[in-house]
Amino acid sequence: MLISPYSENFARRVAVIFPGLGYTCDRSLLYFASRIATRHGYEVVRIDYGKLPEDAKNSMSSRKKALELALHRSRKQLVDAGADQSHQLLFISKSIGTVVSNLVNGEIGGRARSVLFTPLKETFERAGGEYIVFHGTGDPWAPDLSAEKAACLEAGHEFYTYSGANHSLETGDVMTDIENLADVMRRISAFIERGVR
Repeated sequence: MLISPYSENFARRVAVIFPGLGYTCDRSLLYFASRIATRHGYEVVRIDYGKLPEDAKNSMSSRKKALELALHRSRKQLVDAGADQSHQLLFISKSIGTVVSNLVNGEIGGRARSVLFTPLKETFERAGGEYIVFHGTGDPWAPDLSAEKAACLEAGHEFYTYSGANHSLETGDVMTDIENLADVMRRISAFIERGVR
């Protein structure tokens, strides 16, 4: 849908947060990324998937069902918030949320710029628009994204890897995790700033 420059929503900047299954919007990556988006003039909309299948982490059929439910609920919340009508969209997503956000982004013509935290292999089947990726080499959900990283870099996207970091981008060493978090947020701030118009 084309947006009229006379629409009240034309100048709106909206950042939509797509959490992971157990990684809520209040956890460090999504919390601080949201604050940075706010600092750059974005209104933040936090997606709530509601109850999803309990065993989605361990069962592919449950994961598929969780994705379908999360996608359906995300679409409705985006429309309810008017985010689909905003001029500048930023999607910030984590884990299964990276798949959901890329599906939604495809439906709106790739208009959103995206921050992808700990994406899954399925994320890259639908990746569109401009995006930045953060991945840990110790992530059991996606232990090897070397082919995806090469494709991203070749296409001009940013892809950052953190040695030994798990699915929460944590290594187990507090000081390393704090340093990594600061590095991630600096890169996100620069990514967001480049897209502000």
